[in-house]
Amino acid sequence: MEAGWQRAWQLAGLTAACLLGSALMILVTGIWSRRTTDSTQQQYREMLCEAVIRQRTWVPTSGELHARMETDADTITRYFSTACPKGIVALLELAVCGGVLAGMHTWLGLVFLLMSLLQLLPTVLYEKWAKAVYEKAVHNDEAFSDWVNAGLRGIATLKSFRQEGWFLERLKKYRQDVVDAAKKENATATVEDIVTELIHTLLQDGSYLILGISALNAAIGAAEIPVLLVLSQRLFSAVDGLVHGRIHQYKYQQALQHLRDLQVPETNGDAPIPVLLHAEQITKSYGEKRVLQPLSLDIAPGDRILLRGHNGSGKTTLLRILLGLSDPDSGTLRRGRRAAAFALQEEPALGETMEQLAQALAAQGTLSMPQFVQHARAFQVADVLQRTPEACSAGQRKKFYLALSLACFSDLMVLDEPTNHLDTDSVAYLLRQLEDYPGALLVCSHDGRVRMKRVWTLEGGLLHEA
Repeated sequence: MEAGWQRAWQLAGLTAACLLGSALMILVTGIWSRRTTDSTQQQYREMLCEAVIRQRTWVPTSGELHARMETDADTITRYFSTACPKGIVALLELAVCGGVLAGMHTWLGLVFLLMSLLQLLPTVLYEKWAKAVYEKAVHNDEAFSDWVNAGLRGIATLKSFRQEGWFLERLKKYRQDVVDAAKKENATATVEDIVTELIHTLLQDGSYLILGISALNAAIGAAEIPVLLVLSQRLFSAVDGLVHGRIHQYKYQQALQHLRDLQVPETNGDAPIPVLLHAEQITKSYGEKRVLQPLSLDIAPGDRILLRGHNGSGKTTLLRILLGLSDPDSGTLRRGRRAAAFALQEEPALGETMEQLAQALAAQGTLSMPQFVQHARAFQVADVLQRTPEACSAGQRKKFYLALSLACFSDLMVLDEPTNHLDTDSVAYLLRQLEDYPGALLVCSHDGRVRMKRVWTLEGGLLHEA
């Protein structure tokens, strides 16, 4: 009896040392996690912002950028700062507890290890069934949001064609899909919770039952039961930690894939291409509305192209895709070494004065400041450059952005309705500048005074050349 108790105390001491070591490692990794999470997350955000600004990454909307910076950044940083350290601790616990159990009673160690593997069942269940349900719910949420955003952008077109009812009917369908997917998602989560709870109950009660039967059959000593019980529970906890680590790893891989999906292959700046811009089979849809059918185009040096089409035909969408401001659903784009100059109908509010914006672009080598001043004077906006664009009239803003575009160092200039909000003298000056412009031109306009050598017509999502 005395020898049994002495052995029990030795095993208890070893177990306590293992537990204290695990607790210490968890404490250390927790402190390290709190110190590194914020800095790592900020580094990821800065990297993503730089990729977006340099057009190495497609992020079509500010909402998607926010999701990438918050959701994916949090997932990636927590994987490295929390999940990985806890996974290492769980692996060490598994090795130590499994080794001690095998050393005491090999058959018991094997039984408890096999029991602990039952915790893999929820992961298999997720991979084979629940994953598809959750992804379907996410897809429905995205489709609903895309349709709402498309309606907000095209509300004027919908009203002009009296299609508000059609849009709302589609919206109801998308909303019902979201509701149905949410119900199925909740039912799936409930099944997962039930299976997980059953497994935990089986492990806890089953370990008591196995140890009790073994003690009754004199297979183990009574003094060993507390130690074996603690070791078995820590073994189960270690495997559970590894399972959760695998789940975090899967989410981390998903976040990385999201970033890879947004990546735009960088072109070799030293290798010239025969065209300034090449698009191959690009498409764009908003919900079930196909705005751009698969279309391909080339813009070569010296091209003069006029883009036409009725309101809502997708001209602005096409221009934004060609400029890299929006993401096509499919297809490939290849651009020249220098970015295109452009002036669109809607420009972002940056909060800087027009003069500050021009000076910032000049400091980066993007435009010629003397040429900008020359164009600003010709457009009669030189006296309002101390204002922000938002504080100016629509005509003054249009003239400012046209002056910027004309002064840019670029081989291609893209203009969207450039004569809107312009007075007669400004239109005449613009037309003279376009005639003398040395680079290629792609101009979207309904103004009959704007004439180009080539005419593209966008109709039904397809591009035709007259």
